[in-house]
Amino acid sequence: MKYELLSNLEIEECKTRMNNSIDSRLFSILLSSSEWIGRVKEETFWLQKRNREFRNSFSKIFYGSFHKNRNGTVIRGSFKIHRCIKIFIAAWISGISAITLSIIAALFDINQVNRKVLEKNLICGLFTAIIMLFFGVFIIKVGSRLSKIEEKNTINFLEKILNAKQIDSQ
Repeated sequence: MKYELLSNLEIEECKTRMNNSIDSRLFSILLSSSEWIGRVKEETFWLQKRNREFRNSFSKIFYGSFHKNRNGTVIRGSFKIHRCIKIFIAAWISGISAITLSIIAALFDINQVNRKVLEKNLICGLFTAIIMLFFGVFIIKVGSRLSKIEEKNTINFLEKILNAKQIDSQ
């Protein structure tokens, strides 16, 4: 879902307020003064609420951008999973799928010699691969659900520090 917020502040003031309210990723480990981590660049930024209780690598990060408007600044953005996590998920599912397909192919290609033993081992391997595949999907869903509350908190945080109101996206 895409979000748009309208602030009566100029872009530079929005960037200054955000920089004063968040810790950059490098210093968030050493200095824990803010409950928000992120980075502000020229026209873009990313923002995430720091969770001190547990690490949720599958939580979504708000990626946004600043746009000049006659009334101030429009902030546009959306929540996305970090790109490294997307690569991990793709590798996990691809690997498990390849293993599952090779096991299925092996089941159809068993010789009569030791057929019962091979069949049991392959079925056990197939069962394990399917469980791992479901586990991968399950962990993504749980991580996403846990970050839903943080999404609302992030929008509220942006509204507060930028003196902004959410506007309807087209």
